[in-house]
Amino acid sequence: MMGGRVSVIVLVFVLVFVLVLVLLAIAFQVKLTGYVVADTIGNAYTADTVYLWRPVSTGEIQGLALSGSATGAGTVRTYIVHNGQQYLIHEATSTGGEVSFNSVCMSTCSLSGFDATKYLLRFEVDPGMIYSIDNIVYSDIPLAEGSISFDVLQVWNKTVRFSTIGTAELLTPASSLTCAGLPVTFDGQEVYSCTGESVATYDSLGVTSVSFGGITQQVTLQAPVDLSKVAVAFDGVSDVREENGKYVVELQHEKATVLFNDVTNLVEDSTIGATVVDSTFSTPIIALDTALQGDATVTLQKTGTVNSIVKCVDFDILTGACSSSWDATGIEFTDNGDTITFSVSSFSGYAGDDEGGFGEQGFSEQSASGYVSIVQGDNPLAYWRLNDTSGTTAVDMQGSFNGVYNNTPTLDVVGAINDPADNAVFF
Repeated sequence: MMGGRVSVIVLVFVLVFVLVLVLLAIAFQVKLTGYVVADTIGNAYTADTVYLWRPVSTGEIQGLALSGSATGAGTVRTYIVHNGQQYLIHEATSTGGEVSFNSVCMSTCSLSGFDATKYLLRFEVDPGMIYSIDNIVYSDIPLAEGSISFDVLQVWNKTVRFSTIGTAELLTPASSLTCAGLPVTFDGQEVYSCTGESVATYDSLGVTSVSFGGITQQVTLQAPVDLSKVAVAFDGVSDVREENGKYVVELQHEKATVLFNDVTNLVEDSTIGATVVDSTFSTPIIALDTALQGDATVTLQKTGTVNSIVKCVDFDILTGACSSSWDATGIEFTDNGDTITFSVSSFSGYAGDDEGGFGEQGFSEQSASGYVSIVQGDNPLAYWRLNDTSGTTAVDMQGSFNGVYNNTPTLDVVGAINDPADNAVFF
């Protein structure tokens, strides 16, 4: 009997000890309690990629921001994916050099319902850019009040046009400065409170730097482009002009128009080549052979129903033919009745199509790549193509959630889509 009592006492002691450990673990679990937390990322990206982030602190996140830098000429973006939706954390466009950002948030400054233990981050990086992410900042309070963003929009002659989000001190060696359209009085210290879109004017050309809220960008002030030395090869009416410190390129044709409202890289002794080609799509094809940087608004005359915008990445404007394939893009467009309008930031050949990327103009021989474009255009968390040719890994084309083949299925068999390069798995 004594042995039985001892066993019971020992068992009770063990249970109490385990209960105490559980209570301590709960009590000391890291949680957000009204202050900002920064998790170190410490990665640099040179291409589009995804990152699985597990917050060190638990609890509902109501504000999310990013710190780091971007180097090169182009655009970078970071999204967070939650419950099938993606939210833009950060976006920056640079014309060259390095752009730093500190605790920047865009559509994630104020959030609700973010109480997961892990999130997928999507990084979009233009070719030639280096996107360095130092840390991700988050809190159980909104971060909009303290968020700082600074982007150079355009360098024009002896002026720099830039935008700021948040209010901080602006340090610049400019001879004159306007903040959000209002002139700033210089006090000899070259330190100003500034927010919104601003313009700084300098005394001479050359390299200078502009700083805002501890974020610095170097810019090169160059003489304005002699527009008479910019050629346009187009079978319509063209106009290259300067408007309010911006270069504008406008192309007009009876069946199509293209308007670049803010060209940032126009250079002398260059040629802008463009053409409009009749097609079996629901609109004519508009194609440009140009490296112009900037958003363009395109309007195309309709000849039928348009359900999607398709693109040929390798369109020869001299022959009027697509040398690669026509693929659906997922670009949103406005149907104006007789015309459609949409915006793009890169150019080759575009048209409006009624079959979503699987119609004429070469789709039948390239339909597999067109299908992939449609799926990835919806930004899925994971996409298993099932076209693996060997091994046991089912590759996730989004890069985060590879699977494993079990029971030795047959790989690399003929697929259902009519594409000689396509393959599938037989289970």
